[in-house]
Amino acid sequence: MARRTVPEWVGRRPESMPPARVRQRILERENGLCHICGGVIDKPGWHADHVPPLKDGGENRESMIKPAHDVCHRRLTAQQAIERAPIERKKLKHTGAARPKKSIRSPGFAKQTKQPKFQKRSLPPIPLFRQVSK
Repeated sequence: MARRTVPEWVGRRPESMPPARVRQRILERENGLCHICGGVIDKPGWHADHVPPLKDGGENRESMIKPAHDVCHRRLTAQQAIERAPIERKKLKHTGAARPKKSIRSPGFAKQTKQPKFQKRSLPPIPLFRQVSK
């Protein structure tokens, strides 16, 4: 087998998917077993699971990816999202990124009776033409 020039694959971005050759190496490294349930992966539709998750500070590199059944991976991801939700809500609230669900209830200001701003008076008429005496 030819020697690899790069020790391991590293994704350029967090959303980068490993290519087929890297997925094959990951599956062979784990002996074709799901890292969640320990079952044999015999179908081609397995998921590449990041351990620890990218959301929790994991890296997108070959050594941090483990194979998992698609059902096991979806179940694990849903459980992690449930555990992470209260922390995310609290973070949004404390940073001011989330608006409060209800308006602030308070007694408000005391009611005041309206007073007229000023009394309207009519102005005297302005003569437009001067009368000429004869």
